[in-house]
Order: sequence, then structure tokens, then C-alpha cells
Amino acid sequence: MLHRVLGSILLLLFVMESAEALSEASLRPHIAAAVNSLYAANQGQELWVRSGKPTPAARTALRILSDARTHGLDDELYGVDLLHLLYEGLTHGSVERAQDFELGLSMSLLRLVGALRPSEFDALSGEARANGLPIAILQAVRTDQLEHFFDRFAPRDPQYQALREALQTYKVRARTTPRVAVGEGPKLALGDVGLRVARLRARLLGPDDVAEQGIERSTFDAVLERAVKKYQEANGLDVDGIAGASTVRHLDMSDDERIARIKLNLERWRRLPVDLGRDHILVNIPEYRLRYVRGREQSLSMRVVVGSRSNPTPEFSDEIEYLVFNPYWYVPQNILRKELLPAIQNNSSYLSANRYELVADGQAISPDDIDFRDVDFSQFPYVVRQKPGAHNALGAIKFLFPNPLSIYLHDSPAKNLFTQSKRAFSHGCIRVESPDLLARALLEKNTGWTESRISSTITQGARQQVNLDESVPIYLAYFTVRVLDSGDVAFFDDIYGRDSAALGKYL
Repeated sequence: MLHRVLGSILLLLFVMESAEALSEASLRPHIAAAVNSLYAANQGQELWVRSGKPTPAARTALRILSDARTHGLDDELYGVDLLHLLYEGLTHGSVERAQDFELGLSMSLLRLVGALRPSEFDALSGEARANGLPIAILQAVRTDQLEHFFDRFAPRDPQYQALREALQTYKVRARTTPRVAVGEGPKLALGDVGLRVARLRARLLGPDDVAEQGIERSTFDAVLERAVKKYQEANGLDVDGIAGASTVRHLDMSDDERIARIKLNLERWRRLPVDLGRDHILVNIPEYRLRYVRGREQSLSMRVVVGSRSNPTPEFSDEIEYLVFNPYWYVPQNILRKELLPAIQNNSSYLSANRYELVADGQAISPDDIDFRDVDFSQFPYVVRQKPGAHNALGAIKFLFPNPLSIYLHDSPAKNLFTQSKRAFSHGCIRVESPDLLARALLEKNTGWTESRISSTITQGARQQVNLDESVPIYLAYFTVRVLDSGDVAFFDDIYGRDSAALGKYL
């Protein structure tokens, strides 16, 4: 009986896995138990082999496994080449390894579920992994719905499919297109001439370059300047039209690294829910951008300021539950200790000048009523908050999704920061460029909250909390690669070093 051959399954796990797969040793008992359960549920009968020949379902299963590489997964993890060889042998009457094929195919399909849905797979109880998944796969085989079953595990966001297509494009380019590198050297700008300019033209303009004469192809003209600016803007670089060191390094990123980064970002998508929701907000930290999707269509996009390298914005998901107009800013303890207390010690009027007040036992106290010469700053006895108003650090609106990290979205009086290309300046929270537009979008389902009411509420200056009639999912994500509406693939700076820490397994 097949469901009694656990030893064979474990042997296959070692034979078929690559060195990378062996690092996932914790998966083996779960996969082995699930395979055992699969055949127990099928009463010990084969799924993929009948009378010594592979079934049509086996061909479908192999196609699914072969497709894993289009998701940025390493098909060596699933023994795809070996399974194809065994399949060919079975079709030609070589039945001596039929059981290896049967068990190996089942094992690899279950492993693929874990790769496509890592968070959900990890969250399953041992019993659910050992019983629920095998029964679902068995039902999909019996109803000829295997492809549909696995399609359900891939993220549905259009960006995921666009990245899969970009991955194939870069793989083909790496094999067929000679790489043009600008190379190190002085910065290149309008009016410059030389070999590196010609390389820059070839890299950015390619067959669309209108230059015909040799001297034109080596000249940095207005056409090339526009192309440099377009590239810089798309990839989050300083948009100055000059090919300086950072722009050239970005341009000269190898195809291998670009492919690896696409694969890493595909994995990040797979760690989010399959469906982000009909309405949702996604903040892409390295892109410094927020997008609001309403009815599965993007309805709003704006720049954001995110945490600095020393105060990085975390990745997590939650739901926006309410807004606060004209909020107080309660100064976090780390900012109080590092920034405000030294400022108070140097200037006792600092708090009053910046519209702060002290809170003790729930009561607000004016800083002017405190003699700071008698205060022990090592055990500061007050909570410090900034009053609502034009200079409040949170601006006119904050958007709350209560979480243990105290991260939220908010307005900001420092509007000039939104014009900069790199916007990692905050202490971890996210400043939004157009809070009024975001508030209007989120309150659209709240009766009576018109644009004029929002504006007048802000103008009145009094703190007011408004609960959303329907909470909105929000995702703080770290995607360093994105396919733009133009079809161009943008590679953003790895501002927190999270790519470099995880990229090795893809190179």
C-alpha cells in the first residue's frame, strides 16, 4: 500500500532536493505526513500512474511544477527534471521507478503549495497540513480541476503577473542581448561627447535613437537628457538629467541582479494575502508612494515620507479604522529623550514656542507654569504633547490602524520634503502628501462627509475623531521592483538593506 511507504518518501526528499532545499529541513516531516495522508485518503491507490502509464492528471501536475520557474521559484526544489525523466520512462514502458514518480510528484505538489502560500502554509496546524491540503488536492484531481486549484494560490494583484512577465523578459534578454554598460567615469551631462555617452545612448535609447552620424551618437544632447530624466524619475533617483555615479551604477546593474531582485519581490507578494481586497491601501516603502485601490481600480496615488534608515518603517498589514482631524501629537518616549529634553535644557521656552503642553494625571499644564530648574530630566514626570495647529508635527489629519508599533499615516507641515526624490526622513510613521484627498476617499462611505465638511472641520481647529463606517485594509510593503503603467520595470533603492540581506539565495 502506497500510504505505508513513508521511508520511500523521506528517501525521495533527500534524492530530489537541491542544496538550497536541504536548508528547509523543517518542512520534511510536514510534507511526508501530508503525502502519507494523501494516499490514505485515496485508499492506497495511485493518483498519477495507472497500469504502469502516467495519467493525464500527471501531465497536468508536471506542467504546474514546470510553471514554478515563472513565479521565480527554483524548479530544482521540486525535482522537475527528474520527474520529467521518470515520466518519459513510464510512457516508454519503464515501470521500475513508477513508485518514485508517483510519490515524488505528490511530494513536489505539496511543497509547491508551501512556496506559493508560505505565510498561510506556516500558519496551518500540523493536522491541517497533513489532512486538509491532501484532501483538497485529491478532490482537484478527481474533478479535473488541478490547474484551477493551484491558480488560487498565486497573488491576484496585477502587479504580480506583471512581475512574472518581466522576469521572463529579463531572462530572455540575459541570454540574447549583449549587455551595454556605461562604465565608471566622470558624470555625463548635456554637451558632453565621448564613448561613455555613446554607451549611455545605446543603453537608454537603443533602436529608438534618432542619431544617425557617429558624432551624434557620441553626443549628450537634449534627447538623451530627457531619457536620463525619465529613467531617474521612474526609478526614484534624483531627477537632474545628469548621469552621475548613482545613476550610472543603477543603469549598470547586471541582468543577473535584476532577475534576482524580481524573484525576491515575487516572493514578497506571495507573503501577502492572495487578494488584498476590493478596497485597500498599499504603501510601498522603497518607492515612497501610497496607492488607494477602490473597487479594484486605483483611485488615488500620492507621495509619502517614510522612516529613516535609523528609524525604518516596518512591514505589516492592518485596517484603517478611524481618522482624527486636528490631532494632538503625543511625543514618543524615544523622541522625548533624544530630542526634546536636550532642547528644553538648552532653552526653557522651547516647549511654549513650539506649542507643546505637559500632561500630568490627565491634566494639561502650560510649560510656562513649570520651573524646569527643579525638574529631574532623568525621570521626566510629564507626558509631552503638541497642540493642534499649523505647526503640529502630524499636520491636520492622522489615519489610525491601531497596532503595537504605534505606526500610522499623517499629514505634515514639512511639505518641502515631498519634492525630494528620496524621502526617508520620519521616525517610522508615514507622512502623506495629500491628506485631504485621502480623507475624502476614506470617508466616501460615511454619510455626510463631503469635501466642504472636511475642509471646515480642519479650519475650525478642534480635535475630532471620525470612525470609518467600513474599515479599509492597509499594507505597508517593501517592493524594490515595480512594473510601471508604461511597461518599464523600475528598480528602487534598497533603503533599509532588506534586499541585500535576502538576495543571496536568488543569485
